[in-house]
Amino acid sequence: MKSSFYPTTNIRRKWWKECIAYQIYPRSFQDSNGDGIGDIRGIIQRLDYIKNLGADIIWICPIFKSANGVNVLFFCI
Repeated sequence: MKSSFYPTTNIRRKWWKECIAYQIYPRSFQDSNGDGIGDIRGIIQRLDYIKNLGADIIWICPIFKSANGVNVLFFCI
């Protein structure tokens, strides 16, 4: 599968201040195999759609068990 995701902007740009992020909840985003549950392959299939929306980066929410939405299993303050 060929993707059109290559850097096309000035790398000196302060991306962390200026970028448009698109957050994805994998389970509900795109189902690729018809089981009713979104998956990574579904995300890959929709990358061009996300790019056409104007997103510079994607934030994929955790897909494994995690505490309080962070991407580690056990997180203590």
